[in-house]
Amino acid sequence: MIKREYVPPNRERNHWQYTYWYCPLRWLRGMFTSRPYVYFCQRLFRGWDDSDTWALNYTVAKFVVPRIRRFREIGSSYPCNITVEKWDEILADIQFAMEFVADDGKYNCCSEDDLDMIRYRKGMKLFFEYWDTLWD
Repeated sequence: MIKREYVPPNRERNHWQYTYWYCPLRWLRGMFTSRPYVYFCQRLFRGWDDSDTWALNYTVAKFVVPRIRRFREIGSSYPCNITVEKWDEILADIQFAMEFVADDGKYNCCSEDDLDMIRYRKGMKLFFEYWDTLWD
């Protein structure tokens, strides 16, 4: 009987694969290729990451909601063809529409003839109509 030297199964791979997979510091292996690290670097250098593009309507609504709230609080200007009260109603409808999208649970489970969805459509229409007047 020929006696063969025992070779562990993992050593049959090339040296670099062995070093990579069986490195004593295994936790370092995927640290720089994991999604959280990549997203962190994107946020650091771009200010936003790729996950923001998955549902852009949600991302934009989350950005607009606190700004519209503050705009309603401190806003001192309004379009010249409407009154202050009417302008506040328009801003309230726009705020509702953005909050409706930002609250993901409501937006995704409403039917088209639901009252909230109708108000949402109205708010978005007003948002696009008064886009150029959203400045103070």
